[in-house]
Amino acid sequence: MRNDRKSLVQLLTASLIGLASVVGVVLLLSQAASAKPMLDGTDLSVSKTASADRVQVGSQLIYTITYQYVSTDTVTAVVVTDTLDDNVTFLSASPPASGTGSIRYWSLGDLSQPGSGTIVLTVEVASPLLDGTILTNTASIGCEGITYSSSQITTTVDAPVLELGKSDAVDPVPAGATLTYTLLYSNTGNGPATDVVITDVLDSQVVFAASSPTPTSGTPPTLVWDIGTLTPTSSGQIVVTVTVQSGLDDGTVLTNSATIDSLHTAPLAVAETTTVLHGAPVLVALTP
Repeated sequence: MRNDRKSLVQLLTASLIGLASVVGVVLLLSQAASAKPMLDGTDLSVSKTASADRVQVGSQLIYTITYQYVSTDTVTAVVVTDTLDDNVTFLSASPPASGTGSIRYWSLGDLSQPGSGTIVLTVEVASPLLDGTILTNTASIGCEGITYSSSQITTTVDAPVLELGKSDAVDPVPAGATLTYTLLYSNTGNGPATDVVITDVLDSQVVFAASSPTPTSGTPPTLVWDIGTLTPTSSGQIVVTVTVQSGLDDGTVLTNSATIDSLHTAPLAVAETTTVLHGAPVLVALTP
């Protein structure tokens, strides 16, 4: 009987100790919850805008980040972070930013009163880029390593798309005859192409005769035309006339190559080949 009572006392004692531990944990959690404010995206928030919905290659783009805190509870170690697109380069920020590469951040410290602030970030769009490339930028705000709000914005790149075509007349061409090349160029993209240059290299077995328009520079066999700015949907043509050398073997192949390039595009090259007939065509009159 004594053993049963002793066991019962031990069991009650253990239960009371366990209950006290649980109560202690609950009290600690309650104190921690009351010491640290429960935030959400409405208490600590961030938003952002861009200076343009569409932007040209090689130009500057300005992002404006606005952050806001509406609570009177104290939050510590508040940080605003901005993640740049891989196709832009960071230029500057006001206030100055910390970080490197595509990640930039601003340490706001502790906030205990409602308020707001603005960050202005300037980047440069890469060049060349494909027409229609989407630039994505994301800003976020948080404290003590926890993100409470984020804002993402996209911008479309308007880039030039240069096209160049070339044709010959006549083909095949008799040795010693006139050969005409026609170059057709255009910009089919959504952005203007600046400093457009077309270069045409003649075959060594032809002699330059004339062109319309006249080349801006160069010495045959290399001819150069400075087109300048080619706006979207605009186009033009260049006609080059040469004389094929006499005495060339039948089947000789003449090669003419041309390239179009600009400040914000990669060079585009085309080529045209023409077959030579030996001597001029002979007209034979048939007698009935």
